[in-house]
Formats: sequence, structure tokens, C-alpha cells
Amino acid sequence: MNLSEPRVVKPGSAAEVARTIIDARKDHEPVFVMSSGKKHRHWRGPAGGDGLVVDMSAMARVVRLDRRNRAALVEPGVTFGTFSRALEGKGLRANTPLAPRASKSVLASALEREPVIMPRYHWDMVDPLMSIEVVLGTGDLFRAGSGAGPGSLQEQWASGQAQKSPMGPSQFDPVRLVQGSQGTMGVVTWASIRVEQAPARTDYLLSGSEDLATLCSLVQRLSWRRLGEECLILNSGALGSLLETDPANAAALANSLPPWVLLLGLAGFAWRPDERVAYQRAEAVEIARALGLSAAPSLGGLSADRVGRAAGATSAEPYWKDRALGDSDEVFFLATLDRAAPLISVARDKAAEAGYPSEQAGAYVQPLVGGRAAHVEVMFPHEPGKAPLNGTSRSLSRALLDAGAFFSRPYGDWADLVWERDPRMKRAVEKIKGIFDPDGIMSPGNLGIPFHEYGEAPRTTGRRSRKARD
Repeated sequence: MNLSEPRVVKPGSAAEVARTIIDARKDHEPVFVMSSGKKHRHWRGPAGGDGLVVDMSAMARVVRLDRRNRAALVEPGVTFGTFSRALEGKGLRANTPLAPRASKSVLASALEREPVIMPRYHWDMVDPLMSIEVVLGTGDLFRAGSGAGPGSLQEQWASGQAQKSPMGPSQFDPVRLVQGSQGTMGVVTWASIRVEQAPARTDYLLSGSEDLATLCSLVQRLSWRRLGEECLILNSGALGSLLETDPANAAALANSLPPWVLLLGLAGFAWRPDERVAYQRAEAVEIARALGLSAAPSLGGLSADRVGRAAGATSAEPYWKDRALGDSDEVFFLATLDRAAPLISVARDKAAEAGYPSEQAGAYVQPLVGGRAAHVEVMFPHEPGKAPLNGTSRSLSRALLDAGAFFSRPYGDWADLVWERDPRMKRAVEKIKGIFDPDGIMSPGNLGIPFHEYGEAPRTTGRRSRKARD
């Protein structure tokens, strides 16, 4: 056995997950979770090979699809590639992130609160996650949301329930404590995910501008009128990478487009689909014209349908963010739409100070919660193995915090920066973790909470002692 490598287990059921956590707790062995068998871009595993990796990819069932209630119950190993095919057969579709990897876990994406491309159906930051089953750091199995009962899942289904609500049991709302916790509270073994009816007809419009702020104003007005399905903004460089796998073709496409491009999807469903698309198109065009913009089925020779299909499909390899130079770092945060443009300027300016060519940076603005907030992301393509910002990423993130960016998903160094500004919230998170994971074995280091803050220090010989005992 190579002791420099972490031990990996692949449970096949919630009971096996619980036994694994209980055993790890006895050995005081750090536990890290992977959902699809492939590492998340911000996944943090065992340091120096010490610890246990729970690979959930063997639990890969789409347990139930409910068209009437627009709900799907999935296990952690279900990927977007598998999920989209399953939904198509039922006349449904998922509210996905922008062109996710085909191998990306649907459940993990929802737990990490990755932004989805249809803000119309994003009512709350929890969406599209609903109910969950989780094995806590104590080894206890717990169900949260309406899936908590009363009754088993089968009994709930028989009575017409579909695990649609993330709230409960009672007045307790633990889904919000587990979501976004980066694996520090427990291991989720299934989740119900909100899905949507597949449209009978979909048209797409593109609107380009030299000014991001103007496009953000357009999004605000469209959202207020509740127009459209997919709605997002990309700069020309990021859009080129989304559509073209070859870097030269991507650069040529980017050069033919305005600096900023808005995609708007218009959908018609079973009843009068053509009329629904027509009135939405007329209103969208009118709103754009009032801002001095156009909204049309093509832009500079680029078909809006091509952009819409790419946005809602899984990404071909190489992953679209990595196509320009082979790898990419990103900084992302929440803001209101009116703050997106100035915050992106802050990120670009700080990157330029570090010697990064600002014209290479990609940018993505995704409206959320019906347009009332936005995910703002700046991407820094670079060659594999190179640090694009020359070690200044922390100062860039600090500058964004100073300018009003809200890091709601604080990975790595971002957690320390966030807790510096709100130590009371860190203490609250630590208290919650002390209840759900009293020995601190779950994903130590994530959320800026090291292993040693709970119980004794980690045993570097945990696996050796287990082997000797067995």
C-alpha cells in the first residue's frame, strides 16, 4: 500500500456511507468527499496523502423523475450528461450552470450553489436544490426539507408528495446549513432537484454593446417584465471560448463581436407556443431599443441559436474555460447588476498591475433570483502550471471585497478574507459544525476551519493503526 496516497472508498448506499463516517470518527481520520470521481476546480483533498476520500460516483441513480411536480431525485454520482438524457425522455430540462462538464455531478453543483442560466426559475439562492438526505459528521442519517417526512420516500410518493420544499422538518431549515458548506458538515446521499418543463419552441436573441453597464440595465428591465428563460452576459473572449474549441478560431470570433454580448432565450410551451414567443420577442426588442440597443436572432454573423444551444449543453473537451491557453483561474462573487461593471474593472485593473494582459481576461455575468442579484466572474486563462497573477490573487480578492463584492462561496484564501470581516459569523459556523461534526473530521481546511479546532490533532498514522488492528 502506498501510504503517500489517501485511502479511497466507494460506498454504494447511505448505510455504507454512515459506516464509513463512523469508522473514520473512531480513528479521527479526516474525510473528504468527491461526487463524480473527478476533482472540482476548487476541491481540496487530503494534505500529504493523509485522510480518507469518499468517492460517491458509484451512487449514480436517477431515483425518480416527476413531470407533474417538476422534481427529480438523484444520487451524488449522477452527472449532467446522464441527467440531461434522462430528462429528455420525460419532456423535462434542468436549470443548469453555463455549459457544465458532462462529468460534473448534478447534486454537487446544487450543493455548491453554482449559478444557473435561467434566472426566471431561480426564486431563492437555494434553488434548484430542494430536499436532501445527509450523513452527518456524527455518522447519523438525517433528512432535511419536506423529504424528512413523515413517512418513507415511497409512502410520501404514494400520497402525492415530491420532496419539493427545502424547508423543514418543522421550523428547522438545515438544507441551508449543508448547502455551500463544502463538505464540512456531512455527506449528502440524495437530493431532490427542481427541473422545468421542456419548451415546444425556443428562440434566442443576442444584444451586443461596448458598455457592460448598458446591458445590465437591459437585464434589469427584462427581468422586471419577467421576459425570457436563459439570460446571461459574456464578454467576447469568453463567448469565443464557449463556442470554439480551437483557440485561433475563438480569437477570430471574439474579434468579430462587440466587447459584451447578452443572450436571451424565449420559450413557448404546450399552449400557444408561437404566440408566447412572439409577444416576448416584441417586448424585448422594444425594451432594447429604448436603451439604444438591438436584440436580434444574430449578431455580427453569429447565430443566437448557436449560442443558446452551447449555453444549455454540456461542454465538449477541453472544458470551455480552459480552451484559450490550457488552464484558467477565476474569481467570482455576488453583486447587484449595477455593480457588475465597476467590480469587473477592479479585477482587471489589479490583474494588469500584476502584469496580466487584461485583454485576455474573460468575464461572465449571470443574473440570479429573477434578476435581483448576479453572479460575477472574471477568468484568467493561462498555461498549465503557471500562476497568472504572480501570487497577487489574494490582494486582487481583497480589492474586490473592499469595492463591495460578496464572496458567498469562499474557497481557499477567500474564506480567510471573508472571516476577517465577519468574525462573529465564523464563530457561528464553528458552533454549527461542532454540532454536526463534533470531531472535525469532515473536509478539514475547507471554509477556513482547520482540523485541529475540533478535538485532538489529526493522526498521521490513522490508516496504519487501522491496518494493524484489522
